[in-house]
Amino acid sequence: MTHSIRIARAVLEDARQNLFRPHPFAPERIAFLWGRSSPKSQGNSLILLNDFTPVEDEHYVEDDSVGARIDATTIREALARVLETGECCFHFHIHTHKGTPRLSRTDADELTRLVPTFASAAPEARHGALIGSLDAANAWVWSRESNRL
Repeated sequence: MTHSIRIARAVLEDARQNLFRPHPFAPERIAFLWGRSSPKSQGNSLILLNDFTPVEDEHYVEDDSVGARIDATTIREALARVLETGECCFHFHIHTHKGTPRLSRTDADELTRLVPTFASAAPEARHGALIGSLDAANAWVWSRESNRL
């Protein structure tokens, strides 16, 4: 299946600005992008992301083994929004290099556990991860059929 993702420019700019703010101990920041997706149509879907929620400072967990770790409260709040609204939810963070970003091993391990919870809460919506870099971005959409990002 092919997915086209569109993000409102103002939302993307605000989210990127937020993710570049320094944190007291976490080298990276995380946000959630929200929106709607079209129904599956001949193997294509359109995902429109039009809102973001930053993870607040107090919801980061000190863990030197990762760029950023967030607490269960934040994940529960995101899941509650998915359940209530049926919106798409995309985990968003930035790798500070140029070029197309890839999932790190940690990203792949953690996100393949997180994203399916959103998919189970709102199975008709598309959910996934978006990772930006200094000059590009890459997205992964959860697929129930393949059971992976």
